[in-house]
Amino acid sequence: MSTKAEQFASKIRYLQEYHNRVQHNIYPVPSGTDIANTLKYFSQTLLSILSRTGRKENQEASNLAVPMTMCLFPVPFPLTPSLRPQVSSINPTVTRSLLYSVLRDAPSDRGGQGQQSRDAQLSEYPSLDYQGLYVTLVTLLDLVPLLQHGQHDLGQSIFYTTTCLLPFLSDEILSTLPYTMISTLATFPPFLHKDIIEYLSTSFLPMAILGSTRREGGVPAYVNLSASSMLMIAMQNTSNPVYHCQLLECLMKHKQEVWKDLLYVISYGPSQVKPPAVQMLFHYWPNLKPPGAISEYRGLQYTAWNPIHCQHIECHNAINKPAVKMCIDPTLSVALGDKPPPLYLCQECSQRIAGDHPEWLVDVLLPQ
Repeated sequence: MSTKAEQFASKIRYLQEYHNRVQHNIYPVPSGTDIANTLKYFSQTLLSILSRTGRKENQEASNLAVPMTMCLFPVPFPLTPSLRPQVSSINPTVTRSLLYSVLRDAPSDRGGQGQQSRDAQLSEYPSLDYQGLYVTLVTLLDLVPLLQHGQHDLGQSIFYTTTCLLPFLSDEILSTLPYTMISTLATFPPFLHKDIIEYLSTSFLPMAILGSTRREGGVPAYVNLSASSMLMIAMQNTSNPVYHCQLLECLMKHKQEVWKDLLYVISYGPSQVKPPAVQMLFHYWPNLKPPGAISEYRGLQYTAWNPIHCQHIECHNAINKPAVKMCIDPTLSVALGDKPPPLYLCQECSQRIAGDHPEWLVDVLLPQ
């Protein structure tokens, strides 16, 4: 009986064989749906690992025991029975709330988990070939424009599996992921452009910038340097201003001085990207518009996209509740949303977990 690692590696070899058959037109040539069905194994396996990891952490936290008498009655010497406090006379509700407050405010290993190194966090997961799967997924991107059938299924499956793989990737790979994915705009069919921008704006870019542990050092260097290139690729390969603005506003949430990236696009980009870049620059930063260009300026016109709704599985009437917070913890995303990170939450659902996990919540509904 093979181990989990061997099964995982054999499935990766199946994907590599699919790639070889499509690339060299070897019969029988698999369709995009066939490859997408194989990718379901990886997404389900990765989500199950995150789910087991979350249950293990909760079990370890629930096993934490604190002596009641030591917490409530710290005394420097033993007491005689006549002077010993009567624990049975204490209100159990007050005692329980006091214990909870002590445990909440006291430093613990779980509270410091966000500060541990990325390598230490990755070591908690089973030893599987995550990097090999990522390399194979990147090679599968070349097959989408070559296939005759199942292009949409394969494209969406690659994006979803990559999203499930995000918590298992190193920071170096995460920082290059957004540029790799937006480069598919040049080769993927137009009906996949919407999926590319949505996955990039809601998953790939936030996780690359924030990571599975909340970074204090700001935007990673590669994401910071490639932001202008990503904007240029989006404007060069799609003419829909909705996609341009959606990508730009995502960058504005997590990155400072995005207007400089637009200036780079205007200065060094090809002629077809200059007009939309100028329109977005003056639309989002009207104070930069010179007085003489007022009569020549044509405002940016587009139909706004729908906001992200609450993704909590127990949220009531989630379709009418826009997300205001984003949870970047992988185990919480699987436990509360049955989906890979990040998890978008409305105001009510975010308040439920804000007391226990405030470090994992990020504002996403910002003022205009």
